[in-house]
This record gives sequence, C-alpha cells and structure tokens, in this order.
Amino acid sequence: MTRSCLMNNRDCYGKPIYFFLFLFCCVIFLSGSSSWATPIQISSIEELQKIGNDANYPLNGVYELTEDIDASATSNWNEKAGFKPIGTFNNPFAGDFNGKGYKIKGLVISRADEDDIGLFGYIDAGGKVHNLRLENVSIKGNSNVGGLVGRNEGVVTQSCVNSGTIKGADYVGGLTGQNVGTVSQCYNLATITGNNRVGGLIGENLASVSNSYNSSSVTGKNYIGGLIGYNNSQGNNVTNCYSRGTVRTTAASTEEHITGGLIAKKESGNINNCYWDINASGQSTSDGGTGKTTEEMKQKGTFINWDFETVWRIYSSDVYPYPYPFLRDISPGSIIIDSVGELQKIGKIYPLNGEFELIKDIDISGIDLPPIGTNKDNPFKGKFDGKGYKIIGLTINRTSENYVGLFGYVDTKGEIKNLNIENASVSGSSFVGILAGQSYGTVSNCYTEGSVSGYTSASSSTSSFIGVLIGRNHGTVSSCRAKGSISGSTNISSIGILAGQNYGTISSCHAEGSVSGYASIGGAVGSNSGKISSCYAEVTTQGSINVGGLVGENNNEISNCYATGSVSGILYSGGLVGGNYRGTINYCYSAGPVSKTSGASYIGGLLGYNHLGTVSNSYWDTETSKQSSSAGGTGKTTAKMKQRATFAGWDFEKVWYIKENQSYPQLVSQFVGLNVVPDVVGMNQNSAQTVIKSANLTVGDVIQECSNDTSSGNVISQNPPAGTQVDPGSAVTITVSTGACPMTLKELKNIIKKRFSLLDANGDNLISWDELSIVYPWLTREIFSQIDTNGDGNISQDEATTKNACGCTSKSFGNDSLWRHLFDFIFIGILLFMMNGSRLNK
Repeated sequence: MTRSCLMNNRDCYGKPIYFFLFLFCCVIFLSGSSSWATPIQISSIEELQKIGNDANYPLNGVYELTEDIDASATSNWNEKAGFKPIGTFNNPFAGDFNGKGYKIKGLVISRADEDDIGLFGYIDAGGKVHNLRLENVSIKGNSNVGGLVGRNEGVVTQSCVNSGTIKGADYVGGLTGQNVGTVSQCYNLATITGNNRVGGLIGENLASVSNSYNSSSVTGKNYIGGLIGYNNSQGNNVTNCYSRGTVRTTAASTEEHITGGLIAKKESGNINNCYWDINASGQSTSDGGTGKTTEEMKQKGTFINWDFETVWRIYSSDVYPYPYPFLRDISPGSIIIDSVGELQKIGKIYPLNGEFELIKDIDISGIDLPPIGTNKDNPFKGKFDGKGYKIIGLTINRTSENYVGLFGYVDTKGEIKNLNIENASVSGSSFVGILAGQSYGTVSNCYTEGSVSGYTSASSSTSSFIGVLIGRNHGTVSSCRAKGSISGSTNISSIGILAGQNYGTISSCHAEGSVSGYASIGGAVGSNSGKISSCYAEVTTQGSINVGGLVGENNNEISNCYATGSVSGILYSGGLVGGNYRGTINYCYSAGPVSKTSGASYIGGLLGYNHLGTVSNSYWDTETSKQSSSAGGTGKTTAKMKQRATFAGWDFEKVWYIKENQSYPQLVSQFVGLNVVPDVVGMNQNSAQTVIKSANLTVGDVIQECSNDTSSGNVISQNPPAGTQVDPGSAVTITVSTGACPMTLKELKNIIKKRFSLLDANGDNLISWDELSIVYPWLTREIFSQIDTNGDGNISQDEATTKNACGCTSKSFGNDSLWRHLFDFIFIGILLFMMNGSRLNK
C-alpha cells in the first residue's frame, strides 16, 4: 500500500502530492524575491562595504541607512585605494538603496586607473538610489567618475553631493559620470575636475534629467558644462534644471575646447526651462538653456513653469532656487537653513513668524551672531526645527544688552525643537541663555553646551536670569539637556543650568556643569515660580543666599526630581533646594555633599530653609551630604537610599527605576532611547537589530541556534536581558532561531521508549492492535503489521524502535526503499504529533 499510493503521486488519503510540491515551489520563489524582503539596515561604513562583497548583502538587495555614517576611515583602506565602489560593469547594483535623508561623510576613493568610480560604481536598470547625501568626499577615478555613481542605468533621485572633490579623466560629474537612466531632484556642491566630457552634475547624459542643479566649479579640457558636459539624450528631456558654478577649461588656445554655462555640447535631446548664471559661471554661451544674470537667477519669475509648491523653493532677490523636500521629511512651507548666512537672515529677510528647518550641521565659529528676536516688541514667533542637527561654535557677546541668546526673545507662538548647540559662548546683562534669553514659547528635545556669563551694565547694578539653556522661562520646556558653566559679576542672581528663572513648566530635563553667583543659585533652576517635574541635576553649585543642588529658591511645585551635585552656600543652602517659600516638594531626593562655609546658617541635607511650604515623600543621603538635618524630608544612609523599600509610594513603573542595592533611584525618562536594553526576544532578526540601534546601542554577536519553540529567524534570547542599564553604545548579543532542531535516530528511539507506556494500557510491555487502534482510529492493519515484525499481534519496544518501524535509517534512496523512507518519515511524524502536540520533548 505504501508504495502504490506514493508511486501514483497520491498520498495515503488520496490527495495529490502535486499540491505540496506546488506550495514548496511557491515558498522557494517568494523567499528569493527582494520585493518581499525587509530592508537590510546599514549603520556603518563597514556594513556599507559588505554590499556585493558578502553573501548576506546581495547587489539586488533592499537597503536603508539608519543614521549618519562617518566614512573617513576609508582613506586608509585597501592600501590607500579607499572604499571599493558598489557594483561593477559585470556585477552592477540592481537593488534599492534608501538613504532616509542621512549622510555619508568623508568617503575616500582613490582609484585613478579604474573606471566606473563612485560610491556606487555601476547601477543597473533595475537599481535605485534615493534620499542620500554625501559630504566632504574625495573621489578619484579614470572614466565614468561621479560622487554618487560612476555609471547610472537605473534611477537616482532626491540625492546630493554636498561638498568635497571629484577628479577623473573622462565622463566626470558631481553626481554621476555617465547617465543612461533617470536623475531627478539632485544637486552637487563638490568641486569637479576632469579632462573630457565633464559636468557639474553629469559628465555625459544619454537619458532623462529633471529638477536638479549644480552650484560648484567645473574644470576640464573639452566639453565642460556647468550642468552637463555632453548631452545625447535623443528623445529624452533635460527639464527644470540650472547651474551657477564656475566653468573653466585648461586646454591651450590651440586645442579644441568647448565649454558651456549649462551644457557644453548637445548632440540630441530637448532642453526645457533650464538656466545658467552668466555672471557666476563666466560663460556667456551654452548649447542649450537660457543664460541669466545673478540678479535674475534669484527671481522666481525667471523660472517658467517650475513647481514652487512641491519641488522648489525661492525667496525673491536673495537666493537661488533650491530643491525642497526630500531630506529628513522637510515640511511644506518651511524655509531651509543650511548655512550661517541663512541663519542670519531670520528676522531680516526671513520673517520672525516663519517656519524654519535645519538640514545640516552649521559651524559658525568666529562669528558674533546677533540674537534672533530682540525684545517683546520684536520677538521670534515662528517655528524652528533643528532636525537633530548642530549649530557649532555659537558666539554672542552683548555684555550690556538684555535678551541675549540664539533666540533673544521667544513669543508664546514660538516653537523650537530638535536643535543641538555645542561649544557656545554667550555673554549678556540679564535674560541670557544659549538657546534663548527669554521664552514664552515651546522648547522640546534640545541640547545646549557651552559657557554663559552675566554682567552688570550702566543701567543696572545687577545681572539676573542667566541659564545655559534659557535665561527666563515662561513657557514649556521638555526633554532637554544643558551642560556648561555660568559665571560673571559678583552680584549675579537667579541662575541655573536649565533656566535662571522659571514661571512655566519644565519636565524630563537634565542639567550638568557648574554655576556660581550671589542669590537664587540652582543646579537646574535658580528661582522657580512654575512647575518642575522629572528633572535631575549633576551640577556644582556655589552662592551666598538660596543655593540648591536642583533649585535655589522654590515658590511653587517640584516633583519627581533629584540632585547629586555639590552645594556650597552661606544662607539657606540645601542638597535639593536652598529656600522653599510656600512651595511643594514631592517624591524627590538629593545625594550630593552640602558644605558649610564660615558663618553659614540654615544648611540642610535636602532643604536649607522652609517657609510655609510642604515637603513629602522626599529624602536625602545623610552620609554623602554630611548633613544630619534638613528643613524638610527624611535622612537615610547610603545603603538605604539604594533600596526600593525606602521610597514608599514612589512610582517605580512609569517614573522611577532602581537597581536594588546598587544605585540611587533614577528617572525612567533619562534612559529612554539612551541606555536601557530593550526587549527583543521573539522579534525577527531585522526588527530586533533596528530596536537595539534605536536605543542607542549596538548589535553584538548574532548566534545561530535551532529551536523547537521559536520560529526560524526570530530571537530566542538576548544578553544583557531587557531592562538592564548599560552605557550608550554597548553591545547586545542575540541568539536567533534557525528553525526546529533535527532529531537523531537515537533521540527518536528514546522518545518512543518514553512514550511507549502511554499506549501500553495494560502495562504488559506490549501494545496490541486494540490498544493502538483506540488511540489512532485511522490506523490500518497493514500499517500495524509492518511494525509487528514477528507477527504475534503485539508491538514490543524493540519492534517500535527498529528500522522496520522507521525506514529513516535506510541508507538506500532508490526504488522501493525511497517510498518506504518517505512514508515511514510521515508516519513517525504523525505519530509524534498525535502523542505530544507538534513535537515531543527530548
């Protein structure tokens, strides 16, 4: 029976096995289709180099960047030849690469004797690269040389080369050396040098180009164009493009040298609505396009039929058109800020109620930048989204002026978010902060770092409201960090790292650094008349009156906060708060040293002085503070301060976290996205790696193991386990299932022996037909007789574990033994399934 049913392509229930073969083929087909694949995430230059060089990174794969990549190390790769381009003439890139608006910085390729040179050497007709930025590249090649791709036959869109140098012999372009595919919404700012057929964007174009531009210099001998060196696009168009870069030829006067402001030579194709700057380029002619003066190139009316709603942006009489839209999800209507010049225009050329988005880091070192929005009559009331980028080297020196900061005065309608300011130096009289002097608006997810100074002026003998983040806050501040120092005149007052004075709301923020002054000196906030929650300070604080590790003077509400920095004062000094005046302090603690200076009074471990205020569920460390008393709160030893039981009533589910007997309580908010290991068990490998990286951690070893409980490709276990606090960038090792574990014959025999008793109802170590058929009504006498080899009507343990009962031991796969092998495997599989669900435990 076994042989006959299988030989006739039917199983023993009469169902065609063709169906199963069909399903098998479908699974194989779908598993090999890249369109169904989860994108492979690229987060380092080493991973990028694996494309096409590692079996797990195929040239037809789907990829996406997850962060900016520093590629400067490539300068020392491959005996100084640098990065190896992705894709070659014989093995081109045919996948999908999404840069997600991120950038690759410092890429080096030095292969002067090789062709098809760029980040991508050769892109096939099925390949696509989009949303990618290159910055500060150094690329050298022979023929078909481009910043992004040497030869393109696919689609390149919404990509750019921001800066650097690109050099080659022939067919050299800022974006691509030779284009046979589609290029749209791309631009180049890198310097281009070549010999023949050299263009700011494309060396030789044989296809379609639209909504793109070049803004850098182009140098070569022959066929040198601002946008395209040589165009032979036949029935394809070059549409809505421009160039403003300088075009030069190095050819001797006796040599052939054809140049063009936009295109040097047009063999065929249509050039529609394209322009070049005749002043900037130094070229009065072009084999296609229309030449305009610099003034005309900055006027919207020049660009006929251009889409200034969804593709381009321009601000009349001031800037050239720029592509709007593809980097880091720029919002409709936003003004793009990509230089110090653009930043300086806010409040002058650009309106103070405009919407602005930073699209790159800006270094403004050495420039004394005037504040944006100077006072309540001229405030900033727009929106500024830093998109996570940095302003580096901010310097503002206005020692006799008030409302000093990147933003001097922010209105209630003002909104500032996702902005980082580093290495800043800001000086003013009163209302001074790196981000804002005074704010009534909304500030979120911002970081400032640097030094701030306050000085007296001719009109005032005091300097007040000084902060590393904000001078005085009347608005909402959330999820911000500030690090730095505050100093100045001896009578400086109301100073704190986050805010000198607060009348608004500050939540989930962190202060770090040092402050010194006269009165109302706090690690986070000098004087608080608003609400502060889920904040912490690690600040060295010095002053005379109302000096506190978190807040100097509190007149309102503080909850779920802590301070660990040192405090030194003369009158009203405390580890958390100096003086509390009718204010409330709930669920807080302090653990820093509190010093008594000569003649000091009202010094406390948590609170120095309390006037009609309320302190509840709050504690201080009596050992580290060296203070046995406080005007409020409860003192505990260091050991007790590291035990959850001490903090009765605290929310350790959503607000606080403590590592029992190892650390003081810490705020959950301070670890989100930083260094708490996420739970990735059960996720598929790609998702798990994404979650780990998004938590500011790295993926460590990926161990492959079989598992009978976890589906193939999913995570079985992780180390460290979920919830563990680790340093940012720490590695998380994951173990990934390869599928069900294989079963050996020995294991199978052991399983059958262990389960034999389940079927042996009368306990005589024999299984009769009656015993077995009751459990398995589908069982036939023929199958039973195959296992009952001695024909006594019973199955013994020996018979149950012989090769006659399991043909899988057969070494022959020909003729009859093949069908016996297949059938017995199915039979045993069903038997095991019926006995124990899907699989027996070993």
